[in-house]
Amino acid sequence: MKREIIACLFLTGCATNNAPNIVKVPVPVPCISPEIIEPVYFTGGGDIYEEVRSLLAEIELRKGYEIELRAAIEACKQ
Repeated sequence: MKREIIACLFLTGCATNNAPNIVKVPVPVPCISPEIIEPVYFTGGGDIYEEVRSLLAEIELRKGYEIELRAAIEACKQ
């Protein structure tokens, strides 16, 4: 009787579903983006009008630089 029970246990062990479980793990991937060069800002001397013009130009350069940085970050997120 004991042998029959042991044989049944071995047979039921072979009949179970041993399908592998798939586990998805995020893997870090290095982001390769083009090099973004920071613009050179000039706020040199001169009269007040030249100073204002250079500051306004600096604002536009900074906006363009920020757009390039945001584009590089978005490219790395995908």
